[in-house]
Amino acid sequence: MIRIIEHTADIGIEVEGKNLEDAFSEAAIGLTSLMVYFEKILCIERREIRIESSDIESLLIKFLSEILYLFDAESMVFSSFEVKIEGNSLKAILCGERYSREKHGSKLNVKAVTYHMLQVDPSGKVRVIFDI
Repeated sequence: MIRIIEHTADIGIEVEGKNLEDAFSEAAIGLTSLMVYFEKILCIERREIRIESSDIESLLIKFLSEILYLFDAESMVFSSFEVKIEGNSLKAILCGERYSREKHGSKLNVKAVTYHMLQVDPSGKVRVIFDI
């Protein structure tokens, strides 16, 4: 479940997953849905990413920032996020395709993932605010 949070000059999402890995995946879907029409993304190309951090909150920030980086730097959008978390390490298989404005549209210009009001509950609840 993804819920949009309106915030002055920013936008955020609250997600609830069946566990922490599912919540991270839902947060990635939420971020992507803010930027493009998520339902139009096909699973054509797979990418594996590995991230380590000092705590679970920073792990979420780094994970979502990597997705944003892949969109900005490599024009990639993803429709599937298989996330595995062990301690403060994350491995994810992303599946998607090259971004096409004609196909995927353009919604918000998300500039960054922030720590403002960040909440990560190990039971599978997450809140994150994005700078737009």
